[in-house]
Amino acid sequence: MDYKAISFISLIVAGFFFTVERVSAVIARGIAAQGKSGFDLTPSYPGIFDNLFVVFFILLAAVLLIYDYMLKNKKNDSK
Repeated sequence: MDYKAISFISLIVAGFFFTVERVSAVIARGIAAQGKSGFDLTPSYPGIFDNLFVVFFILLAAVLLIYDYMLKNKKNDSK
């Protein structure tokens, strides 16, 4: 199993989730601006660790990259 490919895919998924959150914050600000009903129009962008899915996929990618590195070194040492 190619752990490096899975880790890069999980990093891409984490980035996708983070980007979707930021885009939804901009859309929500636009909707509030349309109504002009006294909402604060400064966008409150989420932090990178606010969504647990983003944190999960980043940690998964890091663990899989480290595991892949350890497997490759183990194979090279046995040769």
